[in-house]
Amino acid sequence: MQELNGFDIPSWSPTADGSCAGDPAAAAEASARGWWTCGRTTRVTDITACPKKLDWGVSFDDGPSPWSECFQYFFPFIFNF
Repeated sequence: MQELNGFDIPSWSPTADGSCAGDPAAAAEASARGWWTCGRTTRVTDITACPKKLDWGVSFDDGPSPWSECFQYFFPFIFNF
């Protein structure tokens, strides 16, 4: 994908079934993978709280997927920005 040129994308294989128990080897690398589900890992660049009362955030961490392009197109229309 041309849009990802210049980004450092790791070459990890997908997990066996998406669960920690189903792929112990991947779960052991949870911190290195930034895998929240198994390691509750955050990075300094992650936004984990809203800075002001009544602000809110949205996270879509499970991509890219076949629907990513469609979602990226409609997102501004859904949230009015």
